[in-house]
Amino acid sequence: MEEGNKIKKQYKEKEDQSQRLQDEVTSLRNKVNEKDTTTKEIIERTNYCEGLEAMVISLKEDLKNSNKQNEELLQAFEEQENEVLELRKQVEEGRKAEEIMKKKYLEKEEQYQVVVNILEGKLEEKDKIL
Repeated sequence: MEEGNKIKKQYKEKEDQSQRLQDEVTSLRNKVNEKDTTTKEIIERTNYCEGLEAMVISLKEDLKNSNKQNEELLQAFEEQENEVLELRKQVEEGRKAEEIMKKKYLEKEEQYQVVVNILEGKLEEKDKIL
């Protein structure tokens, strides 16, 4: 019987030891799962950050292109503005030339009218004489 008790005691110890080992295995599995979860989270965060970095780089490039395009548009606008100013100047010069020509025309017309009046006067004198 003593030997039976001894065997039962050893069996009980082995059973307890087995339970402790099983608990430890479960605990280690939980820790591994936690570490896997943490690692996955770190990988996800890293991927998210890399995505953000790529987006920032892309946005910077877009901004650079947009600024370049704006500079080109501004330069084109300034060139067109200069052309408009030049055309206005030409129009003003054309108006002045037109005024001068109009004055000259009016002066010539006046001179011709004087000549016509003189000639009409001479014709009237000749008509009276005849």
